[in-house]
Amino acid sequence: MNNSIVNGSPNYGPSTNTELYCRSYIDSYEINTGTGLRIYEVLGEQNGNSDTLSVAIEEFDPKGKSPAHFHSRAEEYQYVMEGCGKLIVGNQIKMVSKGDFIKIPKGMNHQTFNESLNKTLKLCCFLTPSWTSEDTTFTNEAALDFNEKADDIYMRKKENCSEINAGKGEFIYEFLGKENGPADDISIALVEIQEGCSSEAHLHPEAEEYYIGIEGQGRLVIDGETRYLTPYAINKIPKGIVHQIFNDKKEDLKFLCVCAPAWTPECYVKV
Repeated sequence: MNNSIVNGSPNYGPSTNTELYCRSYIDSYEINTGTGLRIYEVLGEQNGNSDTLSVAIEEFDPKGKSPAHFHSRAEEYQYVMEGCGKLIVGNQIKMVSKGDFIKIPKGMNHQTFNESLNKTLKLCCFLTPSWTSEDTTFTNEAALDFNEKADDIYMRKKENCSEINAGKGEFIYEFLGKENGPADDISIALVEIQEGCSSEAHLHPEAEEYYIGIEGQGRLVIDGETRYLTPYAINKIPKGIVHQIFNDKKEDLKFLCVCAPAWTPECYVKV
């Protein structure tokens, strides 16, 4: 397996385990909306063969925006990885910045704006079930108030979440799950691992897990194979596979952890 470094990021070669899936957004197909937004799907029906979850990195140029749209069958979740912007959801305006997590109910019209003159806005977007073009309806920007379910908007910051001390210098903050949101099909958490620390070796008997890098670099051992998690890259961990992530660097490691279906204590087996 080729783990050479290209432009500071690992260049993942083919794995001997065909179930393992790793992808950096810079290696993903770019969708240019023509509105100052570029979308890189790192997981979906055509990437990672996932029909239950899609994950994309969205990169907004200064003054860029997404087209106004809604999804008829999929709920969307956004995490602000870099920058700040304005999100219109239904008839509400939400100002968002780095670290914000937002749930957008299916059928609700929404649009994101980067109002900065010189800074990029980057989002990590999740759709469940996976994105399809047939599920996306583009709308008139002036009609953003057509849906009045304003109280359905769910936003969280790290500071709003209970801190779970998992031991070994690992801390978990659940944005979404069975008790938060709530959501049964998916859970999304922010994980921070301190310098020189690690998670426990464990597996999930019934859930697939995905790690999306935010800051730092993690050494991820999956089924005996070593991978590296870097910002804006994704690693897929199949159900029933033993894995453990280490922070060997002199900075905190931060990443999003996604479980599908949603995490429960029963789905965590320490090895």
